[in-house]
Amino acid sequence: MTAAFLLGVIVLLPLCPPCAFTAHARELETLNTAEAAFFSEPGLKMEARELASLYPVVRAELEATLGLRVDFRPSVILVSDREAFEQVTQSRMIVAYAVPERMLMVIDYPRSSTGPFTARAILKHELCHLLLHRHIGPMPRWLDEGVCQWASDGYGELFSEHRGTSLQWASISGGLLPLSGMERSFPQDERGLVLAYEQSRSIIDFIAARYGANGITNLLMALKQERSVQGATILSLGIPVQVLERDWRQSLGTWKALLVFLAANIYSILFFLAALLTLAGYARYRIRKKRLSDGEGEAPADS
Repeated sequence: MTAAFLLGVIVLLPLCPPCAFTAHARELETLNTAEAAFFSEPGLKMEARELASLYPVVRAELEATLGLRVDFRPSVILVSDREAFEQVTQSRMIVAYAVPERMLMVIDYPRSSTGPFTARAILKHELCHLLLHRHIGPMPRWLDEGVCQWASDGYGELFSEHRGTSLQWASISGGLLPLSGMERSFPQDERGLVLAYEQSRSIIDFIAARYGANGITNLLMALKQERSVQGATILSLGIPVQVLERDWRQSLGTWKALLVFLAANIYSILFFLAALLTLAGYARYRIRKKRLSDGEGEAPADS
């Protein structure tokens, strides 16, 4: 399969019904089940079968977690052409995405099945997006991504070497993003995007820790009643969004965040300190050498 054809399939399938691609059946392997349709590049046939076998379990777990029913039949495209995939996503960090308007998931399978990801968690994460948009509709980006990371217990669809430390550093340095700035979109730079994902997961974890899992499902049920986020938060949690954000920020705790950051980056910190000591020693050596050459000092006895 050429990259150009694959790129066309990824771009057009969200806009056209699956039947429009029957002419290209020889190009994409097709696996239809009663619950979902899987399209895969040649060479990913076995992987498509594996995901198809996992789908019923993933769907049942998600329904039990969120209290929402998967009453639709999604389509899943598995690709291995990273170049074509990145042309669509315009990002080298995204390994999967969902198109709620078409009940479609597109997964870069090679990257979605290697650490820290598992294809099962990615499938669950993207299905969560479809499920939320099916029953609730558009919602704040931070809430959408946070719930889907929490429900899939995974890293989401974002690949970056900065994951795991951005939130810790932001909570120490005062660089946390306001929720009001993450309602429609996330930052496009890598560090900002990673931080937005981590904050989204963190605040949902905070809700689950304080109010229990029911706090999240109650929030979703309130949103399903076509309430605003502010109204749904007051109804389900008893506080407005602004208070929720304040309490969450306070829960991070500067000292706790600092200790976690130091523990997670101890080797990097030690290496950095060693480098500083080396530079300081070299600078001192150069100063002494210059003084000796200028006759401003005497050579040590052991020189």
